[in-house]
Amino acid sequence: MMKKQTIILSLFMLVGCVIHIHGASSSGREQELISMVTDVGGGDAKLFKQSGYYFIQGISKGSAPSVLLGTVPLVNLYRAPRTLYGARWKLRKLRPDFRKRALLDLVQDYKIHLMPKKGEELAVLKQLLTFLVKNKKAASLVSQIKIIRDIDDSLDINATGTDRFPVMVIYPAEGGKKVAQKLLEMLYNEFKTTEGSDLRPRFNAKVTSLIWIAQGQGGDKDQRSYPEYFQPGRIYYDPKAMKDDPDADYRLIHPETGKPIEADQGFIDEIENQNNSKQISD
Repeated sequence: MMKKQTIILSLFMLVGCVIHIHGASSSGREQELISMVTDVGGGDAKLFKQSGYYFIQGISKGSAPSVLLGTVPLVNLYRAPRTLYGARWKLRKLRPDFRKRALLDLVQDYKIHLMPKKGEELAVLKQLLTFLVKNKKAASLVSQIKIIRDIDDSLDINATGTDRFPVMVIYPAEGGKKVAQKLLEMLYNEFKTTEGSDLRPRFNAKVTSLIWIAQGQGGDKDQRSYPEYFQPGRIYYDPKAMKDDPDADYRLIHPETGKPIEADQGFIDEIENQNNSKQISD
């Protein structure tokens, strides 16, 4: 697994623009970010650009889940044979057992998102990285961290909970729900008194005004993508659609209330209203 992770990470770095800690020219915010990361993480820490995010390496210590770094979600096996995976495994030739295994791999994919107030994103990131440097157990539960490059894209108050990109993404290490739950509890204890923007990243459930969680890829949850694979609110996959045990429970538990973290009814209604509006316009 580690060899596979290393190969894929190397590919990301070739495709993206690597920003080494020493001697890189950059914007003011980028330079501030570089300085902060190296101050906290030391000489092994570095950033690289990929899409609209800076990825931070050298601080998280966990192994990535098998689907985490894939550029095309495995769920596309069912709907889009001309994908990265479909090019190798023609849809009509996929064995049923492979399809099932691919879908069950996806349910291991959880994300924890941080949504700080505008202007406080670097302070929150520094707190996160410092926490991981000091807490080796927590660092072992994280496979990757990224922060959005253009903060305005994430904290736009005109965006909605179906299209707003997260400020920070924390990828739990391999281990699915169990690891995600443990990491959430540790991050909650660290950040429970830190006030966030209270802006929902796309298809996320609220833990605090700063901390939000989701299962699966946000891009798969849009109405024009694969909403049928998700439960109402599209926070979690639907076990039946994923060919899992119908009674499987993918929900994470709130560290303080002890109750499942779910989409609130208001957000479910918001999605439904948007769908109805799109159908009318179409």
